[in-house]
Amino acid sequence: MASCAACLQPIYHAQRFALDGTEVFHAACLGQAYRSKLRIAEQRTRELESQLADTRRAAARVEAETNRLRNEATSRGAEVITLTSLLSGHRDQLALAQERLQVRQDELQGARNQNAALRAELSQRVEHKAEEAPVEDSTALRFKLLELD
Repeated sequence: MASCAACLQPIYHAQRFALDGTEVFHAACLGQAYRSKLRIAEQRTRELESQLADTRRAAARVEAETNRLRNEATSRGAEVITLTSLLSGHRDQLALAQERLQVRQDELQGARNQNAALRAELSQRVEHKAEEAPVEDSTALRFKLLELD
Protein backbone atom coordinates (compact mmCIF):
# COMPACT_ATOMS: atom_id res chain seq x y z
CA MET A 1 0.00 0.00 0.00
CA ALA A 2 1.34 3.40 -0.97
CA SER A 3 1.02 6.64 0.93
CA CYS A 4 0.71 10.17 -0.37
CA ALA A 5 4.05 11.98 -0.34
CA ALA A 6 2.37 15.28 0.60
CA CYS A 7 -0.14 14.35 3.33
CA LEU A 8 1.36 10.95 4.26
CA GLN A 9 -2.12 9.34 4.24
CA PRO A 10 -2.53 5.91 2.64
CA ILE A 11 -3.84 5.69 -0.90
CA TYR A 12 -6.58 3.12 -1.06
CA HIS A 13 -7.40 0.87 -3.99
CA ALA A 14 -10.30 2.90 -5.40
CA GLN A 15 -8.80 6.37 -4.87
CA ARG A 16 -7.44 8.43 -7.67
CA PHE A 17 -3.73 9.16 -7.52
CA ALA A 18 -1.04 10.78 -9.57
CA LEU A 19 2.64 9.94 -10.03
CA ASP A 20 5.31 12.62 -10.01
CA GLY A 21 8.66 10.97 -10.68
CA THR A 22 8.91 8.32 -8.00
CA GLU A 23 6.36 9.90 -5.64
CA VAL A 24 2.67 9.07 -5.36
CA PHE A 25 0.07 11.77 -4.54
CA HIS A 26 -3.69 11.89 -3.97
CA ALA A 27 -5.35 13.74 -6.80
CA ALA A 28 -6.26 16.55 -4.39
CA CYS A 29 -2.71 16.70 -3.00
CA LEU A 30 -1.03 16.93 -6.41
CA GLY A 31 -0.68 20.71 -6.04
CA GLN A 32 1.13 20.20 -2.78
CA ALA A 33 3.99 18.25 -4.28
CA TYR A 34 6.34 20.99 -3.20
CA ARG A 35 5.72 19.84 0.40
CA SER A 36 7.10 16.45 -0.46
CA LYS A 37 10.11 17.96 -2.17
CA LEU A 38 10.59 20.29 0.78
CA ARG A 39 10.35 17.37 3.18
CA ILE A 40 12.91 15.43 1.10
CA ALA A 41 15.19 18.47 1.03
CA GLU A 42 14.81 18.91 4.79
CA GLN A 43 15.54 15.24 5.36
CA ARG A 44 18.60 15.46 3.13
CA THR A 45 19.70 18.59 5.00
CA ARG A 46 19.30 16.77 8.34
CA GLU A 47 21.32 13.84 7.00
CA LEU A 48 24.06 16.16 5.77
CA GLU A 49 24.06 18.06 9.08
CA SER A 50 24.30 14.73 10.92
CA GLN A 51 27.21 13.68 8.69
CA LEU A 52 28.85 17.07 9.24
CA ALA A 53 28.45 16.71 13.02
CA ASP A 54 29.90 13.17 12.86
CA THR A 55 32.79 14.45 10.76
CA ARG A 56 33.44 17.29 13.21
CA ARG A 57 33.38 14.89 16.16
CA ALA A 58 35.77 12.56 14.34
CA ALA A 59 38.02 15.50 13.46
CA ALA A 60 37.98 16.64 17.10
CA ARG A 61 38.92 13.12 18.24
CA VAL A 62 41.74 12.96 15.68
CA GLU A 63 42.96 16.41 16.70
CA ALA A 64 42.85 15.48 20.39
CA GLU A 65 44.75 12.26 19.66
CA THR A 66 47.27 14.21 17.55
CA ASN A 67 47.79 16.72 20.36
CA ARG A 68 48.16 13.91 22.90
CA LEU A 69 50.72 12.16 20.70
CA ARG A 70 52.56 15.43 20.06
CA ASN A 71 52.68 16.14 23.80
CA GLU A 72 53.83 12.60 24.48
CA ALA A 73 56.55 12.91 21.84
CA THR A 74 57.68 16.23 23.34
CA SER A 75 57.67 14.70 26.80
CA ARG A 76 59.68 11.71 25.60
CA GLY A 77 62.12 14.05 23.84
CA ALA A 78 62.62 16.01 27.05
CA GLU A 79 63.05 12.74 28.93
CA VAL A 80 65.67 11.62 26.41
CA ILE A 81 67.53 14.92 26.80
CA THR A 82 67.42 14.58 30.60
CA LEU A 83 68.62 10.98 30.50
CA THR A 84 71.34 11.90 28.00
CA SER A 85 72.61 14.65 30.28
CA LEU A 86 72.50 12.29 33.27
CA LEU A 87 74.40 9.67 31.30
CA SER A 88 76.97 12.25 30.26
CA GLY A 89 77.36 13.34 33.89
CA HIS A 90 77.82 9.75 35.02
CA ARG A 91 80.37 9.14 32.28
CA ASP A 92 82.30 12.23 33.39
CA GLN A 93 82.18 11.04 37.01
CA LEU A 94 83.38 7.61 35.92
CA ALA A 95 86.27 9.16 33.98
CA LEU A 96 87.27 11.26 37.02
CA ALA A 97 87.02 8.22 39.30
CA GLN A 98 89.21 6.22 36.90
CA GLU A 99 91.76 9.02 36.84
CA ARG A 100 91.76 9.17 40.67
CA LEU A 101 92.13 5.38 40.80
CA GLN A 102 95.09 5.53 38.43
CA VAL A 103 96.73 8.25 40.55
CA ARG A 104 96.16 6.20 43.73
CA GLN A 105 97.56 3.08 42.07
CA ASP A 106 100.62 5.04 40.95
CA GLU A 107 101.06 6.36 44.51
CA LEU A 108 100.66 2.83 45.88
CA GLN A 109 103.23 1.47 43.45
CA GLY A 110 105.63 4.29 44.39
CA ALA A 111 105.13 3.51 48.09
CA ARG A 112 105.72 -0.20 47.45
CA ASN A 113 108.92 0.61 45.52
CA GLN A 114 110.10 2.91 48.31
CA ASN A 115 109.24 0.24 50.91
CA ALA A 116 111.25 -2.37 48.96
CA ALA A 117 114.20 0.04 48.66
CA LEU A 118 114.10 0.78 52.41
CA ARG A 119 113.93 -2.92 53.23
CA ALA A 120 116.91 -3.59 50.97
CA GLU A 121 118.83 -0.75 52.60
CA LEU A 122 117.88 -1.99 56.07
CA SER A 123 118.94 -5.52 55.27
CA GLN A 124 122.30 -4.22 53.95
CA ARG A 125 122.84 -2.20 57.14
CA VAL A 126 121.92 -5.15 59.33
CA GLU A 127 124.37 -7.36 57.42
CA HIS A 128 127.04 -4.67 57.61
CA LYS A 129 126.57 -4.25 61.39
CA ALA A 130 126.67 -8.00 61.89
CA GLU A 131 130.03 -8.06 60.16
CA GLU A 132 131.34 -5.12 62.21
CA ALA A 133 130.11 -6.39 65.56
CA PRO A 134 132.98 -7.69 67.70
CA VAL A 135 132.75 -11.18 68.93
CA GLU A 136 132.29 -11.02 72.65
CA ASP A 137 133.12 -13.89 74.86
CA SER A 138 130.59 -15.27 77.24
CA THR A 139 132.24 -13.83 80.33
CA ALA A 140 132.08 -10.25 79.01
CA LEU A 141 128.50 -10.81 78.01
CA ARG A 142 127.64 -12.01 81.52
CA PHE A 143 129.17 -8.90 83.10
CA LYS A 144 127.25 -6.69 80.69
CA LEU A 145 123.97 -8.37 81.56
CA LEU A 146 124.71 -8.05 85.30
CA GLU A 147 125.36 -4.32 84.89
CA LEU A 148 121.98 -3.92 83.21
CA ASP A 149 120.18 -5.50 86.17
